[in-house]
Amino acid sequence: MPTFEHHGASIYYEEFGKGFPILTFAPAGLQSTIAVWSGGTAPVNPTTEFAASCKTPCLVLAGNDEAHPRPISDETAKLLPNSEYITEWKEGAPLEAAKVRIRQFLAKHTPVAA
Repeated sequence: MPTFEHHGASIYYEEFGKGFPILTFAPAGLQSTIAVWSGGTAPVNPTTEFAASCKTPCLVLAGNDEAHPRPISDETAKLLPNSEYITEWKEGAPLEAAKVRIRQFLAKHTPVAA
């Protein structure tokens, strides 16, 4: 199992596809916020740079905190060509409805074993 070790942290990674390899980390690690991504210190914003070419089915659940602001969720869902978007999902009736949609999404996009 390939891992990257640094300052006591061990991060598992996988290699896929063809071409020049790229390993990406969120700027500021676990303290990453949208201000870091849009503040000019990140070499690339993966949402705006790569989302439009993503062919993988994606289920986007809207964020609503500093690290996951709603406008970024809106933009991500809009940019991903094969995405479904759940805007309300954290409690009550919206949570129950989201659970149904998540199950449907997984059933639709999970390959059948041969």
